[in-house]
Amino acid sequence: MFSTTLSVPLALLLYQLFKPVHRMQAVLMALLLVVAMPISFVVALNYVAAQWLLSGAPVVAAIASAQREALGMLFLRLHTHGVLAEEIFWGLWLLPFGLLVIRSRFLPRVLGILLIIGGLAYVAHSVTRSCWPVNASFFTSGSHAGAHRCRVSDHAVAPDQGGRRTQGELAISLPICVRLE
Repeated sequence: MFSTTLSVPLALLLYQLFKPVHRMQAVLMALLLVVAMPISFVVALNYVAAQWLLSGAPVVAAIASAQREALGMLFLRLHTHGVLAEEIFWGLWLLPFGLLVIRSRFLPRVLGILLIIGGLAYVAHSVTRSCWPVNASFFTSGSHAGAHRCRVSDHAVAPDQGGRRTQGELAISLPICVRLE
C-alpha cells in the first residue's frame, strides 16, 4: 500500500520530467498512474476482509464457520479479479511512459522499449486471465464448489506483484536519479 500512496508524487514528478518531451503523453501517463490508486485501495479492502473471515477475527466471531469460509473465499476471488483490473492500469501507464523515454534524449532508449514490453505484458496477462481463468473450478457451483472450499492455494490468489514492480521501478529510477543530480 505504501507504493500505491506514492503514486501521486511519482506521477507529478514524472509529469514534470517528461513535460518538455511531449506534454499530452506526459499527462496521459500521469493520469493512468493516478487512476490505479483508488482501485488499489478497494482491492486491498477485499483482502483484509478475507483475512478477517478466514482467520476468525473477533470482528466476525458471530458468523458460523462454514459461512466465514465461504465469504472468505468470495473476498479472495474478488481480490484476485480486482488485481487483474488494477493490472490493466499498471500496464497502460507504462505505454506512454515507454514512449516518452524513447523520445527523450536523457534516458537510454532500451529502457523505453522494456517499459513498453512490460506494459503490454501486464495488459495481456490481465486480459487473458480474465477471459480464460487458470482454474476452471473457480467458476463452478454446486457439489464441486464445496470440495475446494477454503483451499486458498488452489484458487488464484494474486501473487505479490510488489516484488516484480519494485525491480522494474528500480531499473527506471536509477537513470532518472542520475539525471536529476
